[in-house]
Amino acid sequence: MNFELSIPQVKKLEEWISLRKETVKDTGAIGGRFTFCFTPTSLGTVITVKDSVDNSTIDISDYTDW
Repeated sequence: MNFELSIPQVKKLEEWISLRKETVKDTGAIGGRFTFCFTPTSLGTVITVKDSVDNSTIDISDYTDW
């Protein structure tokens, strides 16, 4: 099973990640700060990303494609 991000989703994610990295720059040697969650549904795939440092989450799902 493969999951892909569209270019608009990647841009939205990159902006969000850059804001997170401004607040905390060092997250350890192995990383793992961001967790990607892909949830397939009968209508489409819900895509969320969680920051394990500040516990914030962003939904980058493309609901217009459903």
